[in-house]
This record gives sequence, C-alpha cells and structure tokens, in this order.
Amino acid sequence: MIKIRYLLAVLIILFVAYIWKNKSKLRISETVSAIIISLILVIMPFENLFIKFDSPQDAFRYAVNGTIIRTVEQENTALIIYGNESAMKTSLISLDGEKWKNPFLPVRQKLLRAEDCMPNLYEVATPVMITYERKGNNAYILVSPPYDDVRISDNIGSVFEEFSVSDIHTHFFAYVEDFNQNYILNINGTDYPILQKTSRT
Repeated sequence: MIKIRYLLAVLIILFVAYIWKNKSKLRISETVSAIIISLILVIMPFENLFIKFDSPQDAFRYAVNGTIIRTVEQENTALIIYGNESAMKTSLISLDGEKWKNPFLPVRQKLLRAEDCMPNLYEVATPVMITYERKGNNAYILVSPPYDDVRISDNIGSVFEEFSVSDIHTHFFAYVEDFNQNYILNINGTDYPILQKTSRT
C-alpha cells in the first residue's frame, strides 16, 4: 500500500518542477522550502494521526515492511513480533476506540542483555527486548535465550508464552504490568534485575 505522505511529497516535487519548467520566478528559498517539506513528509508518519485500521495486523502492514511472526493483543495495545532482514523486531500498535493506529512518535524500546546486570557473571548473552506502552507503566518483554531447555519467570507472576521462528531456538514473551526498577527476570533459576544498572568488574 502506497503511503499518503509519499504521494504528497511527490506532488510537491512535481509542482516545483512544473513551475521551473514554465519559467516562473520561483525564488531559491521557496524551492528549498518545498524540498524540505517533501523530506519531512517522507520521514514523519503524519497520517498515523488519523488513519485507523480494523486490526493491528492491517495497521502494521501499512507502516512496516516485515513478516509477522506473532501478535500479542492487550486491552489498549498490540505487540507485533516480526522478521525483517533475518532479524526479529517488534512494533507497537495502539487501540483508538474500536480501531487500531500506528504510533506517530517513536515507541520507547530498550534492548539489553540479561547477564549485564550481574557483576562477574560471564555467560552466553540472553537478549531481552522491552517495549513500553506510551501510557502507564506496562511493557512487553521479549526474551530470546541462545540455548535450549529454558525456564523463564519473573517476580510478579507474569505469564511467559513461547514460540519458535525456526527449529534452532525458542523465544518467550510476556505482558508485564507495573513494570519498574524492582522487576526481576528469572532464567533457569537465576535472578536478573534487568532494570538495575550494575557494571561488570
């Protein structure tokens, strides 16, 4: 689907080209302004402010290029886990009334390694992707252990579901309410206070 902002940017460029072709006395500053506006239209997803979709999947397909792996729906948001260029990523879609919208502003995300919060703990790194909801203190947690036979839980009883993209590794995700500095992720019996900054020594 062609994005509206791309069409507007093209129309502005065509308008400037038409004026130049017809030898209009267009000042350089006006030309530069038109080019800048076109670039802003291409970069900023302004149509996300008013375009709504029937499902989070439809909203995702409009805004992002990628293959949907899993959709996690909650009361006000949905997390799309998707593959893009051999990497796994996430996108947050918001519910507006009975329709779904893509975010206008960048979603707050944090990618870290569980083991980095533990001093003198040298293990194979376990990537943890945190995607925050814009309102409130809730977040989605995506854990991707690089090994098999994994048990994951946390200190507030969140339910971790698992899925596999291939036969190599299993990934885990959970919707965590009241996500704060006291949050502790447990992997195979070891506690990781992932939001507490602890330097390795």
